[in-house]
Amino acid sequence: MPTTPTDRKRLFCQLLKSTKRKNVDAVITEIERLGFFDAPGSSTEHNAIPGGLLIHSLNVYHVATEYRTTTSSRHPVNLPPSPPKTSAPSTKASPLGHCSPIAASMVIPLHHSNR
Repeated sequence: MPTTPTDRKRLFCQLLKSTKRKNVDAVITEIERLGFFDAPGSSTEHNAIPGGLLIHSLNVYHVATEYRTTTSSRHPVNLPPSPPKTSAPSTKASPLGHCSPIAASMVIPLHHSNR
């Protein structure tokens, strides 16, 4: 894990860009504008420091990556199936809260995979 805020931010941006998803640069600009890189991870618990949310996010990434590389394909993660796609717009509230349309476009839906 990088030890300076600048190095953590650089790594996070590199990881986002490595997805090669459309609008990733705009997402980085938006999360920076919203204060993501300086936000605490919580108000009173662990990572309740400036930049704590970034530290937490990188920790989650590293744990998930390690889990994926060490978990046998005989023990897949059992995620619920994706809901069927419909052409009608959803009337449900976004699970993303009040994020920008650019950020919402970057969300990768969870689905069961046999990778």
